[in-house]
This record gives sequence, C-alpha cells and structure tokens, in this order.
Amino acid sequence: MRDIETDDSISGVVVSHRVNEIIRLEKLADDSQWEAARLIAEELADGKTQQKLAGEIGRSQPHVSYMAKTWREFYNLGYNERPPFNDAYHSPEVRGLPKPTPEPAPTPAPVPPSGGSYNTPSSPDSPRSPEPYQPPAPLPADQLPDGSKPCPADSWDATRKQLEMLLENYVRETPKDEAAKTAQVFRKMADKLDRKAGN
Repeated sequence: MRDIETDDSISGVVVSHRVNEIIRLEKLADDSQWEAARLIAEELADGKTQQKLAGEIGRSQPHVSYMAKTWREFYNLGYNERPPFNDAYHSPEVRGLPKPTPEPAPTPAPVPPSGGSYNTPSSPDSPRSPEPYQPPAPLPADQLPDGSKPCPADSWDATRKQLEMLLENYVRETPKDEAAKTAQVFRKMADKLDRKAGN
C-alpha cells in the first residue's frame, strides 16, 4: 500500500498518513496509560491491596505501586501540562530517587598577571613551574628501600628452622600426596632464603 502524503498547512510540513497514524497511536497509548494509572489509584483508594490488584491485572506489585504513585504525583497537572506517561512513571518523584543535579559549569582558567602565562618555557623561575625529575639517590649496599638493615645470617637460619617446623607439622596432618607437593614448595622457598642470605 502506497503511503499518502498530506500537507499540514499550519507548519507547512508534508507529513505522511503513516506518520500521522504513529503520532495518533502514541498519544492514544500515552492517554491510555494515564487512564490506567488513574483507575489503579482509585482501586487502591477503595481499599484493595496492591498485591491483590497486581494478581487481578497480571502485573507485579511494584508496577501497581508505581502506576498509583505516578497518578498521585502528576494528576493535579492539567492534561496539556502532564509529562509523557513514561517520563512520569520513571521519574525520581515516582521511583523515590534523588532528583538529578546539574553538573557545575567548568571553572575558567585563571588569567596570569601582567599578560604573561603560567608554566611557559620563557619563565623557568616561575613559582608554578614544576621541578625537573630527579631520580632517587642509590641506596647503600647495607640498606633496604624502607631504610632498614638486612637481617643477619643467623636470622635467616632462625626463619628457616621455623619454616621446617611448620612443614613437619603440616606433613603429619595432611594426606601424603598433597603434603609431598607442599613440602617441595617449602623446600624451594627455604633454598631461596639460603641463597639470599649467602649461606
């Protein structure tokens, strides 16, 4: 079927019959949703529970609640002042969400004094110029990055003995296959500690 075009003499726009029908049906749907919200609010006002009404109309209890709240929040607006139903149904007033706040406008950049500019190569002594990167000084051989001294060899020996004791207890209380694998891992760790300590 060929679409018939019509001339809207008010706006001077040529609109197809299909477009006019879409607009009519969208408006009809919106009006129908507002009417459904009104009827739901009246049913609840007459004492029916949301759960019972939801079961009767085949919808969820939250949907019944939102429909009624949409009507209560916006019914007092005139027919032409009401927002589209879907906007009202999902609005912060109905959903109980905080209203979105507009983002603040960006702050304009400060104007440098006397026509100059901040952080330019022509003004290296400017107090706003960043300091060039300086790598950290190398640490003395006997100092760790946190400033502490490395443990002496006897501390490594004490640590190794504690690990071996933990390992023996673990092996006694664990199934053999699992214990053997774990023991192997612990022994490798102990060997690494020995190498680090220089033993």
